[in-house]
Amino acid sequence: LENNLQDTAYIKSKTCAPMLVDVNTGKYLRDGTDFVYWDNSTRSAARISATTGAEYKGDPDISSTERTVSIAGVSYKCRTTFHYLREEIFSYSLQQAAQITGVPRAKIESFAREYATHKPCGIRMGQGMQRYNYAYQGFRSVATLAALCGQIGIVGGGATHMGGALPIFTGDNAANEAWQNASTWNANRPDSKRTEMRGIELYYTVDNKPSGLPKALDYTPDTPNMLWVVCSALVNQSPDFNRLTKEVLPKIPFVVNQDPFFNATSPYCDLLLPTKSYWENWDFVVRTPWILLQKPAIAPIGESLSDVEIYSGIAKVLGEGYQEYWDRSDKQFVMDRFVDKDTKPGLAGFNWDEFEKTGIWTIQGADFSPVHTDFNFANTMTKKFEFYTEVIADTANALSKEDRRQKVPAFGKPYEDPNDTSTGALARKYPLVFIQYHDRQSAHTQNLLAPALRAVAKEPFIEINDEDAKARDIKHGDIVRVFNDRGEVVVKAHVTPGILKGSTAIPAGWAPEHFIKGHYQELTHCKLNAVEHLLFESNFAAYDNLVQIEIYKG
Repeated sequence: LENNLQDTAYIKSKTCAPMLVDVNTGKYLRDGTDFVYWDNSTRSAARISATTGAEYKGDPDISSTERTVSIAGVSYKCRTTFHYLREEIFSYSLQQAAQITGVPRAKIESFAREYATHKPCGIRMGQGMQRYNYAYQGFRSVATLAALCGQIGIVGGGATHMGGALPIFTGDNAANEAWQNASTWNANRPDSKRTEMRGIELYYTVDNKPSGLPKALDYTPDTPNMLWVVCSALVNQSPDFNRLTKEVLPKIPFVVNQDPFFNATSPYCDLLLPTKSYWENWDFVVRTPWILLQKPAIAPIGESLSDVEIYSGIAKVLGEGYQEYWDRSDKQFVMDRFVDKDTKPGLAGFNWDEFEKTGIWTIQGADFSPVHTDFNFANTMTKKFEFYTEVIADTANALSKEDRRQKVPAFGKPYEDPNDTSTGALARKYPLVFIQYHDRQSAHTQNLLAPALRAVAKEPFIEINDEDAKARDIKHGDIVRVFNDRGEVVVKAHVTPGILKGSTAIPAGWAPEHFIKGHYQELTHCKLNAVEHLLFESNFAAYDNLVQIEIYKG
């Protein structure tokens, strides 16, 4: 923006930038149901439909000028949404950004220039960047960067999460949406909003938000008195291990664990239901732009049942109102729910026998280009690319001043800030950042210690930078104690210059029995962000933990 390298035409056409905001309430200014912007060509306020996603007319203003606009005889002091974005962006210099991120100023500037001046340029994001306090801001900032530079909606451009996960069709957006809405259902993991789950409320919907899970952890009066764990290694993968296992689970009257394996959750349960593994199940998986069939490769082991068979058995006992929704086999569920040409336009010409034989189906009309060229913002409130979030800015919401800054992409400090070394600060006691990452030996807990993968890793370890290790007299292979106020884990040290100084990491997935003592989730916390809660999101800051490391003395 400082060097005028933004795509102004795109910003004025496809984003919310020109829309006016009431400076007193933080809300978009509306005339009836329409949004309002300032047209420089007529020097007057103009309206844009809130439902059609129509183009702005004339010359929409995106300056920072404060204006007074009258709607139905009432005057409002207003600024553009772009003013608030610019204000936040320019609140940090390149040098400040370099200090916060550890990325040299010259590299930041060089990358910014290259990205803004080279089209097309696409960005593909992984999940590690969103495992911090204000986690959603990472993805949001990248998407906003793409919009500012006009990199969205062009072949080879875009900003996507791991390349996207659903099929996209050229042409008919209504057909695309119909497919996406209908294709996410998985035979062995029914969605709670479908009729198949009628009468069954999952534990994380305590207050109709995913972030209701902390209520279960707090064991408030609203918490259900039964916890049913399915498709999750809950204890092994959840934060704040000690609190979960010592305070929460013992207080819940009835805990069920439905899993193919006796895992870290099992000892804390009242009932264990052994399920079939994916080697024994019928199912299907959508992998853009293909659909893959999963069919049994081996016979069921022991008395294990599929998730569908377990639900069907329960529904039969519950009787009318339940059993009619759970009345077919796994294979029949896949056939009935998947082969539905009315709701899945990409299945025209689909043949089940061919699909069962080959195990793969290519979606008709799938777009194989590097990016979706027919991009639309039909799901946003403004029907434009939206970098200004009204619900966060709304002064009626009980958010802190720092939280309200997040109405546009903004930097938010970690819960546990390694850069805060003031007197009494946590970083003086625990100076190292601790993260958990996906290594090659497992996908979460799956395939851990499979014989063929033991060549990769036979035991857990903690990576520590060689300078940090030297300062603590730690050598490669030493047994070390990693600890903070929440707990500790004892593990071998992997000394390497390949990890950033000040950071430590343990590959995720390892269970308590694999460590010399403790577990890495003893070091994590389950604090939730107030803005995420407001936005109907849920996340624990997996990379936002401070620890200390020392030689283990037994």
